[in-house]
Amino acid sequence: MSNRFNKQITDVSVLVIDETGANLGPVQTSVALQLAASKGLDLVEVAPGVCKIQDYQKFLYQQKKSNKSKPAPELKEFRFGLNIAQHDVEVKVKHINELLEKGHPIKLVIRFYGREKARPEKGTELLTDICSLLPTNATVDDAKLEGNQLITMVRKGK
Repeated sequence: MSNRFNKQITDVSVLVIDETGANLGPVQTSVALQLAASKGLDLVEVAPGVCKIQDYQKFLYQQKKSNKSKPAPELKEFRFGLNIAQHDVEVKVKHINELLEKGHPIKLVIRFYGREKARPEKGTELLTDICSLLPTNATVDDAKLEGNQLITMVRKGK
C-alpha cells in the first residue's frame, strides 16, 4: 500500500494523530494540513481515514527498515572425539546452550579414529552424556552413523 501524504489525501475529514502520538480526533483535512505545515511536518495517511503528523521521509525509512527480514540462523557444528575430558564436554555444551538460545541449529559430530570405529556404542554413550547437559527444551534428532562419524542435529525447542 502506497501511503498518501499532504495534498494527495482527498478525504474531507480524517482522524488526526499528532507527532507526540496524541489523538486530536476527527479534523477537516484542510485544517490538518495547515496544522502539519505550521509544525514543519507532513500529514501522512497511515490507515484509511487516519492520518499522522510526521516527517514523510522518516516514515518511509522506518517502513523500509521494518520490512527487512532477519537472516536465517547459521548452522553451527561441534566435533567431539571419544577421548574428550568431561570438563571439555561441559565447556563445549555451555557454548552450545548459548547458541541454542540465539536460535542457531547445532550439528553434533562424534569422530571415531582408528580402532575406535569398532566401538560405536562409546560414541552413543558420549552423545547421551552431551544430551543430558542440554536444556530440556532442546530437540535432538536421532543419531546416524556415517562412515567414521556419529552425527545428530540439535534445535531449540518450543
